[in-house]
Amino acid sequence: MDGSALVVAGNVASSGGAVVLSASGFALTVPGTIIAASGTLSAASIDIAGALNVAGTASLAATGAITETGILAAALLTGSAGSTASFTGTNTVATLGDFTAAGGFILNDGRALSVAGIVSASGGAVVLNDGGFALTVPGTVTGNSATLTAASIGIAGTLNVGTIASLAATGAITETGALLAATLTGSAGTTASFTGANSIVTLAAFNAPAASRSTMAAPCRSPGR
Repeated sequence: MDGSALVVAGNVASSGGAVVLSASGFALTVPGTIIAASGTLSAASIDIAGALNVAGTASLAATGAITETGILAAALLTGSAGSTASFTGTNTVATLGDFTAAGGFILNDGRALSVAGIVSASGGAVVLNDGGFALTVPGTVTGNSATLTAASIGIAGTLNVGTIASLAATGAITETGALLAATLTGSAGTTASFTGANSIVTLAAFNAPAASRSTMAAPCRSPGR
């Protein structure tokens, strides 16, 4: 535990154990490298421009913002931010567990990603970009809006947003869980299937060349109708 702002400038390694860093009430910045079986970081704010590489769980908690522009590798990412959580570096996260970031949550990932927990951004957007990999949501994503991008998207859990749900896949989009949104928009390279317990007010532009089908629990309106 540290009683002042902490900078991890070097290489902190614990290959068979956990690295736990607490800078309660102060800023924690990581321009260096942390390598461990698991990592727990807590501070007023967390900024990772270096690397956090753990075989198991990366647990990050900040009363303010979390910003990562370096490298984050973890089997499981979980945590909370008092404002925003932004992971826009070169990341390989296998599973996204419970994560709360009231102001917004962004994760760019470079491997197949499963959203197994509850990812919540009550006052902002949830943005998940999984590039050329599969994105599955057996858990829950909730926020003011959500943007999901991947090679394929499978939602067996819940996507619940107050405004716009934007989904884009180079392959198929399949939803068998629950999708709630004021507006649904997006595109699929092949098929888009929304057959779960859905409540969509407006279906905006959506391109799915092969075929598409949807089941709506509430009347669906297209723009201008």
